[in-house]
Amino acid sequence: MFFSMKELSMKANVYDFLHIWLGLGLLTSQGQLWQQRRKLITPFAMLNNFSETLIDNTVALIKKLREESSDAINVFKMMHLIALDNICETAMGIKIDALNNPKLDYIRAIEDSTHSLMNRMLKPWLWNDTTYFLAPVGRKLKKDLSIIFELTNKVIKERREEKSREKISGDFNANESQTCDDTGGKKKLAFLDLLMEACDSQSVPLSDKDLSDEVNTFMFEGHDTTAVALSLFLLGLHPEIQEKCFEELDEMFRGSAR
Repeated sequence: MFFSMKELSMKANVYDFLHIWLGLGLLTSQGQLWQQRRKLITPFAMLNNFSETLIDNTVALIKKLREESSDAINVFKMMHLIALDNICETAMGIKIDALNNPKLDYIRAIEDSTHSLMNRMLKPWLWNDTTYFLAPVGRKLKKDLSIIFELTNKVIKERREEKSREKISGDFNANESQTCDDTGGKKKLAFLDLLMEACDSQSVPLSDKDLSDEVNTFMFEGHDTTAVALSLFLLGLHPEIQEKCFEELDEMFRGSAR
């Protein structure tokens, strides 16, 4: 009942800055649209069938950390990359291997777009759309987002075509392809797959743009917050390292009130 009240699902104006990337996904939508999307998406928040994937990626991360020869390791960067790997597989069902390919255009575009939007939110002189998108920083954001959208739209198009082929091939083949992967094992359905199935079963029309908004929202909300949480968790497990970080910050700011 609490969340059914329309006024309580309204979003602050600052969320408008995210529309260029997330459209009207769950994070940025409000009112009746938000309630509809939340009801549709909430059952898929826990993707338990990807536990094996998460374990494999964690093992790869540990191996990567052990291979590092330098005394100082940017743990946040590592956590950020592994979070992207996990979310790409669970959200879109694709493997980008960000951990071993940190310079991929898609990864850079995700990082730069996140930074640009957060930076814009904090600086009122960047709030005007006209001047912002005429400036180099605004033009760069649009270019980065086009890279992100290209991959998302490609995956959605492929899923649509796959579902069409399954319908044409007949019920038996369609059911078999939906439940089994190429090796005969149980097929893992990513967030996008589950969302498309829910749209069909519940007769909820979602356009490719709607699907893109939700997948991009999943990516945006998950990768950076996960990386921060894991980094802070590791810091909390090692008080001696935490103390070194404090000393470094204290030396850097030298008692400044900044």
